[in-house]
Amino acid sequence: MRFVVILSLILFSIMGSSATQASDQGMLGLEMSAAMAGEMDEMRHLLALIETQTEIATKEKMNADFVPGIITILLGEKMEVMGARTVGEAISMTPGVETSINNAGDPMILIRGIGRSHHSGHMQIQLNSVTVNKTFDGAATSAFYIPIEQVERIEIIRGPGASLHGEFAYSGVVNIVTKKGSRAYASGGAFGTSGAGLSYNYENPETGAFFSLNGSSRQSDGSRIDSGPDHFASEGRNADLSFSPGPIDDEEKHVLGVIRGGVGGLELLVQNSRRHYGQYYGMLALTPQDMDAWQEEDLNLARVSYMTELSDNLKMKLYADAAENSYEVKNHLLMPPGAPIPLPGHKPGEIDPSLPPGPESGRTLSNFYNERKTGLGVEASYNGWRQQKWLAQAHYSAVSMGDVWQEMNYDPRTGGAVDTPVRYTGEENNWLSPGKERKVVSLALQDQIEVSDSLNLTIGVRSDDFDDAGSSVSPRLAGVWRNGPHIIKAQYAQAYRPPTFAELYSPQVGPGRQGNPDLEAETSQTAELGYIYNQPGITARVTVYQANLENMILPGAEAQNDRKYHNVGKARQQGLEMEVEKEIGDEWNVMANVSFADTTKQPDGENIGDYAKILGNIAVFGNVANNVLLAVRVNHVGEQERTPDDSRQEPLQAYTLVNLSVNWLHVWTHGLTLRAGVNNVADQQYKAPSAKNTYLEDLPRPGRTWWAQVSYEF
Repeated sequence: MRFVVILSLILFSIMGSSATQASDQGMLGLEMSAAMAGEMDEMRHLLALIETQTEIATKEKMNADFVPGIITILLGEKMEVMGARTVGEAISMTPGVETSINNAGDPMILIRGIGRSHHSGHMQIQLNSVTVNKTFDGAATSAFYIPIEQVERIEIIRGPGASLHGEFAYSGVVNIVTKKGSRAYASGGAFGTSGAGLSYNYENPETGAFFSLNGSSRQSDGSRIDSGPDHFASEGRNADLSFSPGPIDDEEKHVLGVIRGGVGGLELLVQNSRRHYGQYYGMLALTPQDMDAWQEEDLNLARVSYMTELSDNLKMKLYADAAENSYEVKNHLLMPPGAPIPLPGHKPGEIDPSLPPGPESGRTLSNFYNERKTGLGVEASYNGWRQQKWLAQAHYSAVSMGDVWQEMNYDPRTGGAVDTPVRYTGEENNWLSPGKERKVVSLALQDQIEVSDSLNLTIGVRSDDFDDAGSSVSPRLAGVWRNGPHIIKAQYAQAYRPPTFAELYSPQVGPGRQGNPDLEAETSQTAELGYIYNQPGITARVTVYQANLENMILPGAEAQNDRKYHNVGKARQQGLEMEVEKEIGDEWNVMANVSFADTTKQPDGENIGDYAKILGNIAVFGNVANNVLLAVRVNHVGEQERTPDDSRQEPLQAYTLVNLSVNWLHVWTHGLTLRAGVNNVADQQYKAPSAKNTYLEDLPRPGRTWWAQVSYEF
């Protein structure tokens, strides 16, 4: 709490001193010499405005502070200086965004306290402005492991974005734009971490032809830190069967490939992001013994698009997509040797002596899922009407399951061992009902109205019709008022998240969740109000918001042993976000933010838990010598209350991490850069929250780590 108080005082003092300074300048006027110096400040300010232009809010390139909604732009080069190593690390610096992990090793990205139960499934993930969420679970976890060296910028909508972007743009939108420059790099670090990558860019100004390439590989042996007691070790009758405490299996490998090229309005984009990783704390919250087990997510997409100007006022874009995504689990531990397995007609934990024994190595599962998706779309923008800009969108997509199978080393009817693992590809004993499809027809319309020189309104609505999950309509009404350095934003928007294939079509096999084909989409109605103060050398922002969440999809809502997904209840989400960016002299910069969130069940007002109410970040970076930059980054995550149905009463403790990085630019020759850093400098012992009835002492995270990088721009 002291960290938050100190950070809040810093924010208010910086904002207050900036306002006073602006007022004094207005009263006293500027001398000629000061005006000349001010021209340099103004030039830097204009360049900064250009750097933070984005199309994510309206499909029209504008500065992030001038568009409707609450937008954050993270520049890849700045994130490198501050020591972020991946996209996931970088977005943790965003106000209102909490990053964590679950027992299976999936990144948990919470925007304003929403997303714990579906990792990235409550936000839309884009790679180079193309959505990559899987219909299977709404996730795209490999995108968060893209090396920061490959990132030009990360564009983040905090709040609803469904009126423009559609499905999964529920709590936010994250667009990762890969780097277009020409550079090679290599890196290494703790736990046997190593990586290398290349980016290349070619442009012909005469013909307009362009080509760019991004490729990288990154791997780590993992920390192998102690897991703590798993849920078997916490049970009196089965404690001796557990492999815990023992080392977790957090090996990581990530591969990225992106190719872009085009000429004369025609463009081709091909991209792949693949993550191969270990069992971490066990997908079923059992500390792993076999380190040869693994899981893998593979995202592949190709898009061809054509942009044309039909007249001075009318532009049109046509595009076609083809994607193939897969997820595979290999030899994950379901039950340790000697453990009872839940079977029909038996009580949990009951051992029937008449049943054959299980495999000596324990009962294991292997799963595979594949989906193929195609899409066609058209966008038309028209600005022929006075002080109005219209945008119309139409999109059709079809996704179908490919191979879906489950493989077991035991007989699911008796729990007994089998000579060779049996693969199930049909409805029986499979982890997902195969052969399912989804077709979506989407229509959207948006009008940007310039009411006056200082006031702009944006009115939009989108309709999405799902052949398996009903229809959703997402309207938006937003306004932006500007007066000198002062900007006020207001927005009301609705959003939705359709049920995933896993939530609809998972039969209850073993301890897994059970799907519900009658599910409806989750919906939200959000109101936001923001104030921005923007002057050369200083930008400060304050945002308040409130959202009503309905039809929340949760498992086990109707009975104690119920594992079926249901639409249950309502919740109210409200919060405050404050942030500031300030230049300190000509050499140093400070970035700081603090956010407060509160999400409660309705109508009883009970906190839903499983998120940090308070988040904070401070980053200070600047020159310590010629071409040498030092950066210090502090990340604070407040304590987290448990969910109401969790037997644990004590909240998860807050923690504060300090990270340090040094950047030596143009070493010996122009373009050669050396970087090194230490994360968690104080070796803070901290934990990620575990789900109820799993790791009762939560999930320990690694302590102090180091990294180093060399890069060359050509």
